[in-house]
Amino acid sequence: MTSEREMAAWILAALHELQGTAETHQVFEVIRRRFGSCMDAEDLADVSPWRAEQRWRNKAHTARRPMIEKGLLHSGDVTGRNVWSLTAAGTAEVPAAYLQPAVDLCSRFRASAADVQWRTRLGRSLRLAPAETTFTDDVLLTLAAGHRGSVSVQRFTSAQEARNGADWEWWIRDHSGYAGFRMQAKRAAPGNGRIAFDQKAARSAPAGEQIDVFDWRCRNDGIAGLYCIYSDALPVTDPPGATASACPHGRADFRQWACTVLPVDTALLLRRLGKFDAATALSYGAPWYQLVCSEPVRSVTDSVFQCFSGLRPRTSPCDAAPSATWRSTTATRISSTVRCFPHGSPRSR
Repeated sequence: MTSEREMAAWILAALHELQGTAETHQVFEVIRRRFGSCMDAEDLADVSPWRAEQRWRNKAHTARRPMIEKGLLHSGDVTGRNVWSLTAAGTAEVPAAYLQPAVDLCSRFRASAADVQWRTRLGRSLRLAPAETTFTDDVLLTLAAGHRGSVSVQRFTSAQEARNGADWEWWIRDHSGYAGFRMQAKRAAPGNGRIAFDQKAARSAPAGEQIDVFDWRCRNDGIAGLYCIYSDALPVTDPPGATASACPHGRADFRQWACTVLPVDTALLLRRLGKFDAATALSYGAPWYQLVCSEPVRSVTDSVFQCFSGLRPRTSPCDAAPSATWRSTTATRISSTVRCFPHGSPRSR
């Protein structure tokens, strides 16, 4: 579980981002957004069966008291009820590593995946598992709001999805330009973990199944296509080159598989093989934070290409031999579709 000392550092960082003073719920929201991927299962568990409050929130209240005693935070007598405020000494104590004005993309993606995993399990236990559209709406809103100017999101309407088979299109900017790809989201069925790679296309679509429409339109429009799988499953095997290992922005964390990406080519292969269970599909994919973790590579564009290069379809989950032909074909396709555009000119649709 997160230590009281680490929690104190998170409180200082959150209040620094909030200009020094904020209400309790605002402080907690920043901590959840910035450091949620660093929390473990014990942090996220409720304090007790009779008290629906996650333990990390209770730990934050506990950590606040000695911070007031040390003169890092003002007491409630000064700020008023439910208001947290940094003193001058507290501002000086904000860890240098947390002084960045905004959370990096990788940390945000990791936190979103952890949230999807937690809500999937909670929803199943209450028979109220969130729908795929709920996860998508929450994730896109969080990313767009937290990274204004660096992430452009186009969410497709139902009519547009019927025509192109996609839920949204992303353009992500860094110092070298934009990387763009189109996404189709699927939630593993809460009961049996099945993923509907064989979902029928809308009646107005030009092909029989949604995946065929998605693949055809991605090829026709010259953009890379990805499936995003929401689930709380784990891979059957450890995919070569695509693990939920630690990165500079968080510890190794099985929850990162809650948002797994795989190329549309791979989804087509899984449909052909009749592999629709989430555990098998995840074995062909990678946690989606790997798309934007620009360490140790130089840019988001490089990171996207590196993530794609580590993914390949296999004839069975136990087949670990690389396919040179597929790698060559995919590398050519990805290098031509994951493009780098100058700042200010992402492709619009």
